[in-house]
Amino acid sequence: MSRVATQTGFALIPALTDTGGHVVIAELVDGQPPLYSLLNTADGGLLASVSGLAGVTDWMLGPGARYLVLIGPSRLVRIMDPRSGEIVRELPHMRDPVRMVAAATGDLLLSIDDIGDILAWRLDEEHNGTAPGVRLGQTAAPDSVSIAADSSRIAYQALPGQVVVRDLRGRTAPMSFRVNHADSPILTRLAPDGDRLFTYNERLFQLWRLADSGSGTGLETQLTSIGLDAAGGIAVLGFRDGHVGVIGEPQQKLPATDDPGVDYIGHQGSITSIAVNTAANLIVSGGSDGLVRAWELTTGAPTAPFMRHPLGPINTVTVSADGQWLASGAEYTARVWRAGNGELVSEVPVSGRVVSVAFAPGSDLLAVGDQIGNVFLTAPGSQEPPGAVRVEGAATTLAFNADGNVLATGDATGRVQIWQLQDGRLALPAGDPHAFVHPIRWIGFSADGEFLLAQTDHWMHRLSVHAGGLALSGSRLLESGVEAGAALVSADGSRLRMVGGRATGQPRFHEIDMERPHGKLIPADSVLLSRNWSLILGLRVDDSGEVVAITH
Repeated sequence: MSRVATQTGFALIPALTDTGGHVVIAELVDGQPPLYSLLNTADGGLLASVSGLAGVTDWMLGPGARYLVLIGPSRLVRIMDPRSGEIVRELPHMRDPVRMVAAATGDLLLSIDDIGDILAWRLDEEHNGTAPGVRLGQTAAPDSVSIAADSSRIAYQALPGQVVVRDLRGRTAPMSFRVNHADSPILTRLAPDGDRLFTYNERLFQLWRLADSGSGTGLETQLTSIGLDAAGGIAVLGFRDGHVGVIGEPQQKLPATDDPGVDYIGHQGSITSIAVNTAANLIVSGGSDGLVRAWELTTGAPTAPFMRHPLGPINTVTVSADGQWLASGAEYTARVWRAGNGELVSEVPVSGRVVSVAFAPGSDLLAVGDQIGNVFLTAPGSQEPPGAVRVEGAATTLAFNADGNVLATGDATGRVQIWQLQDGRLALPAGDPHAFVHPIRWIGFSADGEFLLAQTDHWMHRLSVHAGGLALSGSRLLESGVEAGAALVSADGSRLRMVGGRATGQPRFHEIDMERPHGKLIPADSVLLSRNWSLILGLRVDDSGEVVAITH
């Protein structure tokens, strides 16, 4: 056993290499920067001592103790030679880095910032300049990011329930996996040569063998957000550099642009939320910079007003049906803006952060949901205190029916609830909530009001609305990586259009039929029907229509 002690105290938690062969300590020195000492863990032998840096908040010792990563102050990341104390590289970040991951061999370093952007940095002599990091994708869980020892692939949780594996050599397309998860993030580990993937959380452990996924060309790694118009004909795209784009399904003509070769920049940083109202020729975007911008759909150009929250990022944005109002949610408040000139007309304070906003079809009411389960209802421009109800968890999604007299809420505990409105105020809930296993990502009423559609991590569910509440009438398994939200292309909600591909950089539309069987019926005398598939797969269908893991 080796033991290292200091009389003055440690400035940082000691950092070990991944193999545990080396440790670096930071000792406090009165009136001076801390003293960094590199030691061999086998015998505690001192290899080097150098003067440290003030303001460092976290650090990491690279493989073989070849370099030391210093995080802080603020967004500054510096690479130090732990033997000489020389700063050999500075890594500029636009957001606060929250985690660093190093490959066991080579000199590849990953950083994950506070909005989930994953950046790759090469630390060899060829890349010792000030070149920015290369964005590889965005994760919903920084702790999920892993890298193969040979630097061939990375893996991470992208959307909830989705894990993406990206080939860093650019030879193959990204791979996307649907993974069941509980409340905890999905963690990943790649085999040293990148040919296998382990995914696990507190309930489930899975091993995946990674096959060749085809060509890796034509990928858009800068894509950060996707929004779908109400008719499902176009999707709007937000990018890391602050510009927007538009894609259309094959039968839909895209809006004409004055100069399709020009990308107008509206944000200083990533677009974190985006929505579109085709009839009003309007796109609204929220960014990591705390800005809300309005854009003309036909020209792709931002309009003049800058709309700002005190703190970013913007978590959610929406446009009223008449195109008159914009709403946005960030830390502590939701704000309502006049679309034409960007004037701030009202504000709804919340506890923590806003996670959902929705206008009623008549554009006369706004619902706001926060992270602790408060749901507020107010009129745009109103200075009166809003009405409020509570749901079980974070109010992740909200929707009004076509008449605007019923509000549906979906929360992070998996509950869907409908509420009657009276005189613009929330009244008593209409029946008991329907509970799913996973958080609700999106809800929407059919045009006739007889059905409510609810999306969880992997499924789209269709519930009938009746006097006693909600009853499950059908479920469809979604493809991996589908975005939250759908366009209802039939009045009864039986046909939907969705969009996905943000995490893999390959956006495309998905058609969902909630009534037609997905596969051929199996003959009654088939041997397949005699097998215990629940036991074979380790899965079962629960009462809410979700497939869940059988745990032992």
